[in-house]
Amino acid sequence: MTTVSKSPPAGKPLTPNFTFRDYSIFFLAGAICATATHGAATPIDVVKTRVQIDPALAKHSLLQGGRKIVAAEGPRGLLTGFGPTAVGYFVQGGGKFAGYEFWKKKFVDLAGSQEKAVQYRVPIYLGAAAVGEQAGFRGLFSGMGPRIYMTAFLVSGQFAIYGQVKHALHAPPGIEIFKE
Repeated sequence: MTTVSKSPPAGKPLTPNFTFRDYSIFFLAGAICATATHGAATPIDVVKTRVQIDPALAKHSLLQGGRKIVAAEGPRGLLTGFGPTAVGYFVQGGGKFAGYEFWKKKFVDLAGSQEKAVQYRVPIYLGAAAVGEQAGFRGLFSGMGPRIYMTAFLVSGQFAIYGQVKHALHAPPGIEIFKE
């Protein structure tokens, strides 16, 4: 990762100038990680949704509901909707992570110095992630417990995979904010 570790000399930018190719790689890395994590979570979402809408499954846990779906439809029943999920999150994840890199750079530049960027690194990271997120918050609904587990899995999985995919795609380093 490119680091913001000291203030640059006068006239030199605080952060790198990423190219269209760089943002394209950030997009692809984000698209791959979002598709992988949302695809892996499809069975959880299928069971959660069925438990919410099917009276025969309404009183069952996620595990019990999943077993009943597999018994009735086979394992493929847990992948219902995987195709549209993969396509949708490929686009959403790509935009989210390319946006995250774009806004992180803007916020670090706005901080004006390495010292300020380090001081405000948590708001910079969270703000860049929030602004970069395209889908937005879709509202509360029943089944919040399973959704919290699924979201925790997705978010942690995406950020864990994102850096590795960026590296594999030979992306330029992102911006890491730290104090030496």
